[in-house]
Amino acid sequence: MVAGQTTLLDGKFVFTMHQQTRTYQVKVVEKGDSVYADWKTYYNFHWLAGRYAMEKASLKNGDALSWLQPIDGKVENLKKNETFGFISRKALADLRTKGYFLYNQTVYRLNTQSPPKETFGGIPLLAVVADVAATEMWIVDNDGLPVIVRLSNNPLGIDWVVSDR
Repeated sequence: MVAGQTTLLDGKFVFTMHQQTRTYQVKVVEKGDSVYADWKTYYNFHWLAGRYAMEKASLKNGDALSWLQPIDGKVENLKKNETFGFISRKALADLRTKGYFLYNQTVYRLNTQSPPKETFGGIPLLAVVADVAATEMWIVDNDGLPVIVRLSNNPLGIDWVVSDR
């Protein structure tokens, strides 16, 4: 562990898009006023790596997911309201208190009909469904980092599953 840095997630994202699957090792760390999602993947006999950089404010109050494609060797500085692979703490609080949250101008509602039986690192998951296009997410009920551990039926065609290794 690096001094002054807190690891929020060290997991494996498996992305599926148009019947193609890519696996990325992702480590999310909080350092100073920033949150970094460092990723790496093995592709064509080479390790590729990069970073998504976010302001700490996005972890606290973000309201949009970034859909930027990872580019080897590049640091992607996300917009102040964007997160990568997780929702903001405010969105999680809204989900708990109101039963819904707004992200990317889409309302996601708590699905109490079929809650996930699985956990993530022993922490319960919350299931949500979008009002539009029926996108489904399973979100870790964790104030530290509300990771989206499953995204499916995404109209952009990008779905994913996360494991904590």
